[in-house]
Amino acid sequence: MNIKLFFGVLFLCLLLTGCSVSRYLQNNISRIDLGMSKNEVNRILGKQFVTINYKGTDAGSNLIEEFLYSFDEGDEYYIVLVNDKVVEIVRQPKMRYIPVNPLYDVPMQ
Repeated sequence: MNIKLFFGVLFLCLLLTGCSVSRYLQNNISRIDLGMSKNEVNRILGKQFVTINYKGTDAGSNLIEEFLYSFDEGDEYYIVLVNDKVVEIVRQPKMRYIPVNPLYDVPMQ
């Protein structure tokens, strides 16, 4: 009986944590403004949910960085920085995996 209760509480905690993490990004992404530095963005959103999508320079030697903030559920947010300043914030619905029907993958003869 105690084991069932333990796993029930553990499951509930994990479920609530997952929901709050997604809400955390959605609530805090609105606090990001154009012109902010990378450090300011990291202070607001944190570093744990970010991946570096692109880092390079353009023809004018400007440093361009694109960061992807994403969770398992919800939208993805791309933040583009040029010379350490936010120039663009893009919200994109996350692509969902749709299994391919094997009947349609059979080569026709």
